[in-house]
Amino acid sequence: MIMNNTVFIAEVSSNHHRDLDRCLRFIDTAGDIGCDGVKFQLFKIDKLFAPEILARSEMHRKRKDWKVPLEYLSHLAKRCHERNMAFSRTEPVNYC
Repeated sequence: MIMNNTVFIAEVSSNHHRDLDRCLRFIDTAGDIGCDGVKFQLFKIDKLFAPEILARSEMHRKRKDWKVPLEYLSHLAKRCHERNMAFSRTEPVNYC
């Protein structure tokens, strides 16, 4: 079976700088250029890296600042809904 419907999802990743307005602008821009949805990454730093790495590496510890604050999620989902776009976020995964 061949499907001809392509769906474009904008991956915001951790490029939001913990700034809600920036997150909302990402959604608006994605909608303006024709994306069908937006995805944000959720993670827990202590589940992403081993304790030994976090203890030794300030660079890795600073990645906690890359997290999307959970209180943003309802605002992001609402903006996507208003723009008739899909809202998605990854679930935190335990790699350690």
